[in-house]
Amino acid sequence: MTANNPLRFVPKPDICQGHGSAELAMLDVYMPMMKSSAIVAAGRLGLFEALSGGALSASKLAGKLDASLQGTVALADFLVAAGYLQKQGDSFANTGSTQRWFTRAGQVDYTPGLLWTHEAWTMMGGLAECVRSGRPQQLLWDAMVDRPQLGQLFSSYMGAFASDLGPDLLAQVPVSPDHRRLLDLGGSHGLHSIRFCQRYPHLNAVIVDMPSALTETREEIERAIDDYRNNRFL
Repeated sequence: MTANNPLRFVPKPDICQGHGSAELAMLDVYMPMMKSSAIVAAGRLGLFEALSGGALSASKLAGKLDASLQGTVALADFLVAAGYLQKQGDSFANTGSTQRWFTRAGQVDYTPGLLWTHEAWTMMGGLAECVRSGRPQQLLWDAMVDRPQLGQLFSSYMGAFASDLGPDLLAQVPVSPDHRRLLDLGGSHGLHSIRFCQRYPHLNAVIVDMPSALTETREEIERAIDDYRNNRFL
């Protein structure tokens, strides 16, 4: 690929979209599962991030992922069919939406959400038993105690949501000069409280959550204080 002869990528329709119709029998069941598995696998392998700097040949992409060429091509071709990658010849590239939502070069990196989905996948397998008993086999918060990595992943995932939706939340919640205290229930990373306190310095915030969900909170607050002292804001 050169400036005078750029690759032209042609987007393809998403073959894995659910259609919400029982007339299609297993298509609404099996294809979305395959699509989700492929996207999560790409996140775990760092595939989208590997392409964040531009298109790569299949062999170079496989080298970056430390994966087999055959497996890389199979996954990347499927992601092309699903609308997450583009392909021209032997080169693959992120689509605009993939670059925007699943790389550090984009607007928000939801890769932690992909990693969380991988960890949480097995929880969905017990849904029928939950319906029978009327209660979950294990609460999410208890699962986080048993598997501490879940708390950190969940906090990172919610942090991505906060980065994405936080400005809209800030714009929609009225705060008057008489408001002094903010109670942030389930606040986890604390990013919402940080934003509100930065916008409204007269507020004091209290963040409440399970210990397993507060893994990054202190660090986020310390970074915010450092940014404030150095005149940098979120």
